[in-house]
Order: sequence, then structure tokens, then C-alpha cells
Amino acid sequence: MERSIDKLNSENQAKKLVYQDGELILEFVLPNFKDVPAICESMKASRNDLARFFPFAHYDGSFTYDSQDTRVKQCLADFYSGKHSEYWVFRGPDRTFVSCCSMYIEEVATCDSFELGYWVSTPETGKGYGTLINKILTVYMLAHIKVDRLAAPVNSGNKTSCHIYEKLGFKREGVMRGVDAMEVPEDSGYTYEATGDSVMYSLLADE
Repeated sequence: MERSIDKLNSENQAKKLVYQDGELILEFVLPNFKDVPAICESMKASRNDLARFFPFAHYDGSFTYDSQDTRVKQCLADFYSGKHSEYWVFRGPDRTFVSCCSMYIEEVATCDSFELGYWVSTPETGKGYGTLINKILTVYMLAHIKVDRLAAPVNSGNKTSCHIYEKLGFKREGVMRGVDAMEVPEDSGYTYEATGDSVMYSLLADE
């Protein structure tokens, strides 16, 4: 995979990444208390889609300001401890929320390996942001942070995410059976489409 994006400005351990291509500007920022209201509103607008694969979306408590304030504190603690964390992605000068993405240390790995994860706000789906944001994260982690390996576990029912990682050159390592077997409330009113299996994709620094 190409290891540089000319339009990406970042520093090691960056608190903010900025990507600009013509009129398109994407700003990756650390979770913060100021943006919690925007995140909560986007999560509520995206709840039907989130609930398909994320158990947290079946619980009303996940969408409160208090819940997200707690998450901000944890994400910042992880970032400053070197585990990395999440970025909230906003588009343009009007700061329209686009995506939440994460990079966490893969605890079982003996090399310097991180796991990627993301979701795109429902009003912003179908515009190629899933692919672009994961490409930016991949370049950032491999070229700037210099990790040895990136992993991307994807629920086997999430064909869109599987396609994105395959398109970006990630290799399908195999299926971890039963690891995504999570229960959700039957009366949540939302559809849960996740299977119990997770497909593991990975990309090495020398690939």
C-alpha cells in the first residue's frame, strides 16, 4: 500500500490530524468535552445503523452526555499513556461530524501492533469516508507512528467493512469463531445483525 498522503499533516503522537483535498477538509481531533453534544446527536441519528453491529447502541444510556463525558476521560487517559485512543472526525469549516475511529494496542501481539476500528455517521455514509478515513489512519500509524502491524477485526456479517479493508490491501488472516457472540436486549426495538464470528484482517509495515 502507498505509504504517503501528501495532503495529510500530522506529527508523532498527534493530537490532531488534518487532511485537505481541494474543498474537502477532514479534521481528526481527540475526544473532548466541547464536542460531546455533537457526538451524542450524531450517535442518536445513526442509532439504527450502529445497532446492527454494536451492542452498546441497544442501550439508551450509551447516548447520554454523562456517558460520553466518561468516554472522553478514558480516551484521553489512553492517549497520554501511549495506548492511543480515538479520533472524532469533522468535515469542513462548519465541523460536520463524520466518523469516530480508534487505534488501540493489540495486547496479545509480541510486535508493535495496533487494532483499528471505526463507524461513520449515517448521514455521511455512501460518500467514501469509510475507505478514506481508514486509509488516513493506516498511513498515519505505519508511516508516522512506525508500528509493525495493523489489525482490523471485523464482524463477519459486516460486509461493507470487510470490503474496505480488502480494498486497502489488508490480508484476511482467518475467522475467530464465537468471539463476537454478544447478547443484546430483546426489547431494545433495534435490529442486531452481528454474527458470533470475527474476521481478522492485518497489514504489515513491509507490505
